Order: sequence, then C-alpha cells, then structure tokens
Amino acid sequence: MALTPGRRLGTYEIVSTLGAGGMGEVYRARDTTLNRDVALKVLPELFALDPDRLARFKREAQVLASLNHPNIAAIYGFEGTAGAQALVLELVEGPTLADRIAQGPIPLAEALPIAKQIADALEAAHEHGIIHRDLKPANIKVRDDGTVKVLDFGLAKALEGDVVAANVSQSPTLSVGATRLGVILGTAAYMSPEQARGRPVDKRTDIWAFGCVLSEMLTGTRAFDGDDVTDVLSRVLQRDPDFTGLPATTPRAVRRLLRRCLQKDHRFRLRDVGDAKAELDEPIDEGSETVSAGSIRTSGKQKALVGTLVAALLLVTAGLTWLMVGAESAPTPGLQRFGISLPRGAELSVVGPNNTSILANPMVLSPDGSTLLLRISSDDSPPQLYARSLAQFDIVPIPGTERADSASFSPDGQWLYFIADRKLKKVGAKGGTPQVVADPADFGAAAGPDDTLIYTPSYAQGLWRVPSSGGTPEKLTDPDTKAGELGHWWPQLLPDGDTILFTAYVSPFERSRISLYSLRTRERRILIDGGISARYVATGHILYARAGSLMAVPFDLQRRELAGRAVPVIDDLEVSISNASAYFTTSDRGDLAYIRASELRHDRIVSIERSGAVRPVATAQQAYESVKLSPDAQRLAITIRTGSGRDVWSYDLERGAFSRATSGPADEFNAIWTPDGKRLIFSVEERIYKVYSKAVNTAGNGELLVGGPHDSIPTSVSPDGTFLIFRINHPETGRDLWRVALEGKAEPQVLVESPFSEDNGAVSPDGRWLAYQSDESGRTEIYVQGLPEPGERWPISAEGGTEPAWSRDGRELFYRDLNHLMSVTVRTSPRFTADKPVVVLERPGRAWLFDAGSDSRSFILVERDPAAPPIAVSVVLNWFDELRRLAPVN
Repeated sequence: MALTPGRRLGTYEIVSTLGAGGMGEVYRARDTTLNRDVALKVLPELFALDPDRLARFKREAQVLASLNHPNIAAIYGFEGTAGAQALVLELVEGPTLADRIAQGPIPLAEALPIAKQIADALEAAHEHGIIHRDLKPANIKVRDDGTVKVLDFGLAKALEGDVVAANVSQSPTLSVGATRLGVILGTAAYMSPEQARGRPVDKRTDIWAFGCVLSEMLTGTRAFDGDDVTDVLSRVLQRDPDFTGLPATTPRAVRRLLRRCLQKDHRFRLRDVGDAKAELDEPIDEGSETVSAGSIRTSGKQKALVGTLVAALLLVTAGLTWLMVGAESAPTPGLQRFGISLPRGAELSVVGPNNTSILANPMVLSPDGSTLLLRISSDDSPPQLYARSLAQFDIVPIPGTERADSASFSPDGQWLYFIADRKLKKVGAKGGTPQVVADPADFGAAAGPDDTLIYTPSYAQGLWRVPSSGGTPEKLTDPDTKAGELGHWWPQLLPDGDTILFTAYVSPFERSRISLYSLRTRERRILIDGGISARYVATGHILYARAGSLMAVPFDLQRRELAGRAVPVIDDLEVSISNASAYFTTSDRGDLAYIRASELRHDRIVSIERSGAVRPVATAQQAYESVKLSPDAQRLAITIRTGSGRDVWSYDLERGAFSRATSGPADEFNAIWTPDGKRLIFSVEERIYKVYSKAVNTAGNGELLVGGPHDSIPTSVSPDGTFLIFRINHPETGRDLWRVALEGKAEPQVLVESPFSEDNGAVSPDGRWLAYQSDESGRTEIYVQGLPEPGERWPISAEGGTEPAWSRDGRELFYRDLNHLMSVTVRTSPRFTADKPVVVLERPGRAWLFDAGSDSRSFILVERDPAAPPIAVSVVLNWFDELRRLAPVN
C-alpha cells in the first residue's frame, strides 16, 4: 500500500518516496525517537497478509540484522501495523553504482577500490552464512566520500515466494516453490547459471554476480545482456562473456579474477570472495594482456580416480588459470594464488576418529613442491593419502596409506612417514607395502640424523628416536608435568642436524610452547610461549599458529635464538583444538598450502530415521562440535566452534530458535544434560579444562564440579543424577575415565585407567553398565563394563567404533564405525550379552556426530551440509617472497 508524506508507521514518519520494485516500496522516514532518517521498505500487501511468510521473513530479518560491517547497509528493525509491514533500514545517501556506470566505464583506479569494498561486504556476510542472492549495481551505493554500501543483503531469500516483478531483468524474480527448494532467481543479468536453472545456490552465486559487476564497472556494459529476460538468461547459460571491451591497461590479475568469477560451472568458480581481494591487491600497473571472447575455460580436464574414487573428479577451484594450465602464454613472476577442492563423493578428511576433535593436518607438500598429498575419504572407504601433482590435474591414491594421518616426507622426497592404527609406518612415495617402524606412535614423525625418525609414542609422552628400518626406540624427552605439559608433539629436525623443533602441548592448546631440543647436548628450552605446530623454513623464519593466525618470526639458526618480532602472515587459519595441529604446509622451494577456518564452518543438524529419511533441524551453517538431545527430547545442547573458541548453545526444536547457554570469554564446550533436563554440565577453560554445572537459561558458569588437577571433560550422567562420568587428560596415562558424585564432597574415583586412550564413557539407562571407547588394540573399539565396580568387560564393536550411545530403553547400544551408524542388541539379565553389530545407517563420504533420539527410531546428526562447497585447500606459489616482505629478516 502507498504511504503519503506525514503518515506515521509506528515511531516513523514518512518523509518522501524513494522507489519501488518487486521487493516493495521504499520510503525516506524520520525516526521520531532517535531523530534520524531511515529507509522503510514496506512489504508487498499480499506478502504482508500471509502470516506464515511474514513469520519466516521476520526470522530471516533477525539473522540479517546480525550483520555489522561498514560496507553493509544495516537493518535496524521491523515495524508493523494493521495496515503495513516494513523493514527499517539504514538510509544511505548518494547515487547507486548503476547511476555511476550509466555515465560510462569507471576508470581502473576508481573501480578497484569500489570492488574491494564490495568484496569486503560479501566476505563478512558469507562468514555469517548469509548470501546476498541479488547483487547488482542498483543494490550498491557509493557515497561522496568513496564509501561503498551494499544494500538488501539476503532480502531476496527472506522474501522468496510467488511475487513477480514487472521487469525481471532489473528486479528480483521469486520462483514459486522456492521456499521448499531453497532456490531463488535473482536479477537476470547478474544471475549465476545455477540460479537461472533453478538449482540450489551458495556463496559462489554471489561471486558470479561480483564478477558481473566488476566487468560492468570496467566496460560500461553488462557482461550478459539482451532484449528480454529470455534472451538474457540464454546468454547467461550458453555464452561466455566478451572481455574485448576491457581497457587495454587492465592488469593481468584483474582479468584472471574475472575469469575465475565467471566460470559457468560453479565447481570451477572462485570459492571465496576473500581471494578476490588478494587479486585486486595486485599492482594496477602490472602487464596487461588482450583476451578474446570465449577465452574462459568452462570445463576442467577430468580424470577418473581409481578404487573407491572411480567416479570422483579432482576439480581445480574457480577454473584455475595459473602458470601450468591457464590461458596466459607464460607464467607470471611472483605470487600465484589458487584453490584446490574435491567434488562430491571425495571429501578432504578432517574429522578425527572420536569425531569431537579434528585430525592433524590433512595435507603435506613434497620438499620440491611438485606434489601435494591430501588425506581423502569417500563413500565406504577409509581415509587414504592421495597425491596431486601440481603440474597436472591427476590425483592418484598411494597404496598402503589407508587410515593414514600425520604424514610427512623424507628430506629427499623418496619416502612417506605416517601414523596409522597408532603405529608409525613408512612407505615409498609412490606407495607399496608399508613397514611398521614403531608401535605405538602418534602426533607425527620427522627424519632425524643417521637414518632415524623422531616421533611421539602416545598422547602423554615425550619425543623418542628409532631407526627408520625399525628397532629399539630411544627416549629423548619427558614432558615437564609441573609446568602443565602433557606431551611433546609435531617434531621437526632443523638443518643443523642437531636441533629438534617441537610443540610442548599444554592444555588448553593456546598455552602450548614451541621448544627446542639438542640431540648432542640433551638440553631443551622454550623458544616461544604460546604457539603450536612450528616449522622452520629456508627464509630464516619459524612459522607457527596462534589464535587462528599463521605467525612468522625471524630465527637465527646458528645461535638458535629468535631474531625479530613475530607477525601474522595468514589469517583465518584452521587449527585442531585437541591435537594442537595447524593446517598449513610449505615446500623447500617456497610454496604454501593451507586451509581457512571458514572452510570448516558449513555443518548442519538433521534428524534422520532408520529408513534414511532426513529432516533438517538447524540449517544455519556453523562449526558444530557436539550435540546432545535433552531428556524430554525438546531441546539440543550444542557446542559451536568459532575463530575465538567454543560456546554452548541451546536449541529449541519446536520453536527453531538458538539461545546462548554460555557466554564467557573462556573456551566452553561438550555440554551434557542432567536427567531432569534442568541443568547443563560442560567444560570451561580456566588454565586447565574444568567441569561446571549450571541451570539452563541462567547467566554465568554456575557451580564448579571438577576443578583439576588435570583437564576434565564430562561425558555422561547416571540416570538417577547421582554421579558424573568424565574424562581426564593425564600427563602419564593419557585419557582415562573417572566418576564423581554430584552431591556432597566425595573425591573423584578412577573407572578406567591404562596407558591407552579411553573416552566417551556412557552410562546405561539402568545405571549398571558403562560403555566407552578405547584404542588399546591399536584401533579404537567399543567396550562395556559393569558399574559401580568394573568386574568383567565385553568387547562390542567388531571393526572399530567410536561415540557409544545407549537407546532410551537400554536394549541397544549404538556407535559410529567410519561412515556407518551401528547397532548392537544387548541383554543384561541374567548376565550381560551382546549380539553381532549391524548397520543402522550409512552416511557415505561425510564424517558426522550423532546422538540417539528419544525413540531409537531416529537420530540427531551433525554433518557437513551437502549444499556447502567442498573443503578447499588454498595454495600460494612463490610465497617465501611474500613472507620476506611481511617479516623482514635483518
């Protein structure tokens, strides 16, 4: 409905009309409470009268209002009366980018700063899981001071329905049934091919539109145009953009960026708009090139993988056009950035065996930089190492590396060392029959002098040395338990052949120390206090991870001392919280590969029945780390990982709403419910991990239950609420299971203690049995023993298992085995017996967490969203030159 000047809508007084379109009418209004002008976007009347659509829109608007960025026009609120419903928006003065382009092409020196600000806005939104879906020059404003504001973020999705604009080429067209399918058609001239085909979209559809906008700024004409909507869509789907209109001075980096953004197959498109900013940062006076129409590569060279990856093709993200496969006739000197990802069915394996932690770095570059090893899982196959030559598209499995983790090369690149089944193994770089070098082993290995290997036997031990052909190991170091050290991990032998660089793990992992050990003098000392996963590189730097960044500090190898100030050189770096491993690798020739933390924040929560039917529960893409169903089956306790740590949230299944359960600055995670559903028990980082209990929906951390002296993680509460099962990280025996009474002052008691790793203790519904996982056999398996006294013990799993969970009636025990959910029927009278495990569910190609539902016919699962793009590896060639610039060595 039209609003006239002077009319009031709540506290807002209409001043004038600003415009109208498929999304409704827009007015300038005066906020009479705060005395500021705002924009009111009044929703179409038919939309506003639909209670279901209006309720959905309000939910979406709440999410959109969380965006807070200088290049994004803010949403202030929602105002409704019986006659009108309106969104209250920041009023941005100035012309739109469409107005500016109408005057002619924008000079490069002016266009690139605009493009960078648009990319900044998109990056901020994508990090919150928000896709614009209707990016176009008319939705971008450029203020007089040069500040760019992107308008209408996410409103296309919020308003999706059957509203059709009069001019589809200029305004959003909302497809019928889009709500059900999650599909929306944006402005035709800027729509990605997948939008035009009515398929689901992700952030790559914004990247396509970004390429269209950048091209239009530089040429003054649309990348895809036509006489009508049908003509425009046909060109989007069938024709390549014509770049002959680009100025002759357009830098090669900008042309390359346009190619990468405007790949018709979204699998080949630029994966992250943050990479666009890197391209735009290239000097604008670098050499230009002439590119003819149709020069964009729209398909990649496809090679079938062997074994279980026969149908999985390696895709090079964004239609990679770099020195070996690009359209340019010669390699560009200096930095080269690109991404490598895998298609559906072939996933980069990053989730650990207990599925509440992340594995060690799933990739490693060969010393000469020619090959990138990737740890890949697919369908029903266990994770395995694959070799991807950087000179070709081929990716091949390395025989003998099944279940491999923590891989590294020998200095000459001829051998691979890795951990599998808790054994240190070696195999030729091209594969073969692996040789066991040491048993047990964990946390990586490094080549030492005289053909030896430096490694760690287990979680709570120091460094050992063993001949690479196998033999009697020799102990080198012991963790300083008085200083809180739990283990010595991730060793590297420095070029002097004497000094070992390693991580002295202290929990929480942020308190770990980068340390040195001399093989000759047997002395060790702390080099960096607060860092993990250190690596020395030939530039004279030590690289290590801290607070989600890759840090670099100059290092004097001769004196074995730091020689400068540490500076961040890569942001948004993924790290393993439990394994203190950072996801980066370098080659001797100066290349870098790493994984962004944001790549792993694409999980969703679903309910899945035994029949396989899936129902989305919480679709907001996050990094969910644990999920527990409340006793009344009405709420979930969820741990969500962010760049700064972890927090516990409660999710109301009926209302579909999240609420914070913890909000302190500390790391808080792994929440479980008390049997009455009134309290949550969880871990809190206070130098060590302690266990707290608090009433749901109350402030603060609540009551301290377990205060140390070692890390303590809750796993289960007895059905009568009298005692808690928790895991400790012991400096001598590793992970053990203990129990403590929830009332009174009783001291904690040990339940399962051994040199091996026990975890995930779960009490049966009748309180008589404890199920847990242990790796004492060399592989993690499920066991059951009696309560309160251990007594006899029964093996449950047959071929590996993690995460035991009882059915509510106690007649079944569930656990996860690779990509299967397994069930074992159990009987407890007259004595405990267990049947053979059977498969309940298969979730091929994805790692996931689960919790048994209230009726044992359905399960709550956390899994990577199938609609999310595959995890990508960011690669930077010749990166050492950039490293020297960022962290100069005197």
